Amino acid sequence: TSASFIIFGVSKFSLRIVEVIFGTLTIILLYFIVKQWYDKKVAILSALLLAVSPLHVTYSRLGVNSDIIQTFFLLLTIFIIEYCHLKRLSKGKELFIVILSGISFGISFLAKFNALILWGVYWIFIFLNSVKKNLRLNIKRFIVSNSSALITVIISTGFNLSNIFYLVYGFVYLIIAQSTFSSNPLHYRLLLLVDGLSPLIFLVLIVSLIHLTANFYKKRQRSDILILTLILGYLLLTILQPRTDARHFIIITPFIIIAVSKFVMSISLRFKKQVKHLGSIIILILIIFSMLWSIYEIKKDTGYIVWEDVTKYINNNVPEYSTVYSLYPYWPLAHKSGNSTFYTFLIQRNVVM
Repeated sequence: TSASFIIFGVSKFSLRIVEVIFGTLTIILLYFIVKQWYDKKVAILSALLLAVSPLHVTYSRLGVNSDIIQTFFLLLTIFIIEYCHLKRLSKGKELFIVILSGISFGISFLAKFNALILWGVYWIFIFLNSVKKNLRLNIKRFIVSNSSALITVIISTGFNLSNIFYLVYGFVYLIIAQSTFSSNPLHYRLLLLVDGLSPLIFLVLIVSLIHLTANFYKKRQRSDILILTLILGYLLLTILQPRTDARHFIIITPFIIIAVSKFVMSISLRFKKQVKHLGSIIILILIIFSMLWSIYEIKKDTGYIVWEDVTKYINNNVPEYSTVYSLYPYWPLAHKSGNSTFYTFLIQRNVVM
């Protein structure tokens, strides 16, 4: 983002273009990872559906969170490890690639800490799915990848004590925050998914998960079991957290899209002989509906600026020149709104927004 500001100057475009780029790269990367697991048709459909998915589209244009960047690098990390699993590589080449996966995960973790959840679920699957001869190899990959991730995180601090403090404090604080800061009922998380995926895709997802579960007992296809494990594992851990927002589901969206695409393609092939072009019609309906829902989500919030509401509320309810303490004390900068000033607990520095 800093590079974008240096190149293009300070503007909304400079802020948003970074996530637009990473959002687009995620779509391309999804195509290649799905092609590794299934075939070209499922890969193309997955890329198309992600390109019009409301959650992915919305957060690829906001420029206010790092969820899309986190998603790209975590998807890249899994792609690299899966590449090692599916291809026979020389020891030197595999070592280099596994180290690269660790660097990629380190960046994903730095972008947003909840990358750790999906990464943990992925390795649980790898170890449970390992036979005796592969277990030792997977342990080596795990150690090398995560060691290089840890080194990446440490180097990112510049060995500055203040940066190290903020990193550790922020991580611990978020663990506490995720377990305390919410009064939303449990079904609120499901409503977020319905809205974030679009109602139609959400319904197809439910059927897709049932289909994958049925295939687990019939075919025992590794890629199916992996997708099922990642989705159910992450959703369960995220939904059970008291503090869950729509952005927390962005990281799992590509895998949800894979499950939906795999199911739709299998249904299309099954009924291809009975009803001509049925598969194409279903795919077209899914893409158009998802695209329209994305446009609806964007238009709903176009022109809305939350800071105007915050300023109005503070000026009407808080005495002039009073100090309002920020909810997130680990923020390195403070926010100024109206006549009142937000201060952080550690660095009391005013920044006009």
